[in-house]
Amino acid sequence: METRQNAAEAAARLAREVEHHRRIASHAGAIWNWDTPGGRRRASRRAALLIEQARLGPACRALELGCGTGIFLEMAARSGARIAAVDLSWELLDAAKRRFVGQSAVSLQRVTPRLCPFATAPSTQSMAVRCSIT
Repeated sequence: METRQNAAEAAARLAREVEHHRRIASHAGAIWNWDTPGGRRRASRRAALLIEQARLGPACRALELGCGTGIFLEMAARSGARIAAVDLSWELLDAAKRRFVGQSAVSLQRVTPRLCPFATAPSTQSMAVRCSIT
């Protein structure tokens, strides 16, 4: 019984998360404060730190979980890395896709915890995984 209850709670949480993203997608940048001069500076500093710490560059492949509208993804893509990015929200992915029209170094995909091989990662946080090419 406990497993069914946990599964039901997880499904309900996922549904709330997806609905929340649907509602905010058209103005997510303003909600997350990336549209202000200070917000853009913060985003730029965070992206630079991510790029440096993950050692992103042309010979690198990376994954971003929870890419949202793609603001950090866009900055990370400038490093030359090939990046796969995923999110739960079709609406946020649509916003991200507009940043990458005609670019092949970035791939975007909608996932759910059931379909994502990284299902244990928190759905509300972004993270990068640097992968070496073998």
